[in-house]
Amino acid sequence: MEEIPSIWRTEVWHALSIHLPIVLLSLASIAYCSGLFVTKNGWPQFIARFTFLALVLGVLSAWVSIYLGEEAYNVVVRTLCDPNVLQEHQWWAYFSVYVYSAATLLFMLFQYDVIARSRPLSIFLAVLLLTGFGGLVYSGHMGASVVYQQAGGTYVPSENCVEFE
Repeated sequence: MEEIPSIWRTEVWHALSIHLPIVLLSLASIAYCSGLFVTKNGWPQFIARFTFLALVLGVLSAWVSIYLGEEAYNVVVRTLCDPNVLQEHQWWAYFSVYVYSAATLLFMLFQYDVIARSRPLSIFLAVLLLTGFGGLVYSGHMGASVVYQQAGGTYVPSENCVEFE
C-alpha cells in the first residue's frame, strides 16, 4: 500500500504562504486607487494607513513566498509536463514583487514626507500598484495552471484512494 506523503513537504510551503501576500497586495491596490477619489470624513487618512500596512506586510510576505517558491522549484520542475509554465509563473511573480516593492518604497517616502506628495506622483503610484496587481493576477493564473493542470507539488491519490482507508 502506498503511503500518503506529509503535508509539510518543501513544495507545499509555497502554496501555504502565497495567499496572504495575494490578498494584502490586491487590497492595497484597490484601497489606494479608490482613495484617490475619496476626500472627506477622515477616510483618506484611514485608507492611507490601511494601504501602508497592507503594502508593507504584503511585500514582506511576498518575498518570503518567493523564497519558498524557489525552494519548491527544484522539486516540482522535474515532475511537470511543461516546465515553461512554471518559469513564466516565476518570472511574473518576481516582476510583481519588484513592482510592489518599488510602490511600497514610494508610498513610504510619501508617508514620512521625504518627498512631497503631488498629483503626478500619486498617479504614478496608482499605475505602479495597478501594474503590480496585473502581474499578480497573471502570476496567480500561471501558478494555478501549474497546480491544477499539471499537478505540480500535489499528491495524486490512487484510482480507488485505497491509501486513505
